[in-house]
Amino acid sequence: QPPCVFVYELPARMNVLALKAEPGWPYYSHGPADYRAFKAMHISLLRSRHRTADPRRAAYFYVPTWDLHGSWGNPEVYLRAHRYVVTHFPYWNASRGADHIFTVTRDAAGCSTPWGSLWEPLRSSIVLSNWGGVTGLAGVPTERCFDARQSRRVPSVLNTSRP
Repeated sequence: QPPCVFVYELPARMNVLALKAEPGWPYYSHGPADYRAFKAMHISLLRSRHRTADPRRAAYFYVPTWDLHGSWGNPEVYLRAHRYVVTHFPYWNASRGADHIFTVTRDAAGCSTPWGSLWEPLRSSIVLSNWGGVTGLAGVPTERCFDARQSRRVPSVLNTSRP
C-alpha cells in the first residue's frame, strides 16, 4: 500500500473566495513565467491515486494554500490555514505537524520578510519551497527557515510559453 495523503478542505474564504476577490490574479504572473507550484501541487494531489478521503489512513496531510501574490506578500494566507488546521482537526496535534505538507512559493519561502516569517508555525512541517535558503532575504542567519532533512525545493516558476 503506497503512502496516502489527506488533502484538507479549507473554508472557501481561505482560497476559493480569494480567487473571486482578485479575478485578475489567478496566480502571480510576470512575463512568460508564473508562480504557481502551489496550484499544480494542489490539483495533482486532488487527482492522485495516493489521495485518501479518510484522514485515519493518511501518512501525510496536505494544507492547500493559494498565495495569489506569489513572490512577495503577506504570509497571512499560510498563517490562517495553519491556525484553521490546528483548531479544527486533531491530526496536527497528533504529530506536532511533522506529517503536514505546505507548498510555500514565496521568494523567501518560510524565511523572514518585511511582512513576517513562517518559521515558527511551520518549523516541524514539510515545506515544499522554491527558496532552499536558510537566511531570509537579508542574508543574515537569524533563523533556520529551511531544513533539508524535512523540506524540499520545488520549482515555483513554470515556463508556460513552451508547448
